[in-house]
Amino acid sequence: MAKYEEKISDPMEDGCVFVLNSRWNSVEAIEKNVPNHVLRSMAKKNVKFYNIDATKISQRLGLGKRINNIMQACFYHLSGVLESDKAIGLLKNDIVNLYGAKGEHIVKMNNDAVDSAISNLKEIHYDKLKWLGL
Repeated sequence: MAKYEEKISDPMEDGCVFVLNSRWNSVEAIEKNVPNHVLRSMAKKNVKFYNIDATKISQRLGLGKRINNIMQACFYHLSGVLESDKAIGLLKNDIVNLYGAKGEHIVKMNNDAVDSAISNLKEIHYDKLKWLGL
């Protein structure tokens, strides 16, 4: 994670939403594995923090390391660009268009990945003062 630390926290704007793809689904695991200066930066910027183990979901569904539809579903669900249900419907239509020729099984796996994304997305409620070192 070291080479990405600055790239992760520097561009974050105050109040932004951040989604991490990791196996760390608890505050304790996040605190143990994410560098303190990144956590401090997130706390300073009032970041709304979510985690999802997209890699585990994609592997469980037979998609290997392909997490793009899972992460897109998280983005659409959280961004508010469109109503979540409408955005997810559009994503699923795109899946049919992109993967339909590969067969119904491939479409189903990708649609299942989208459905699993929302139910496995977890907000990380952190202690801002603790992360600020106060």
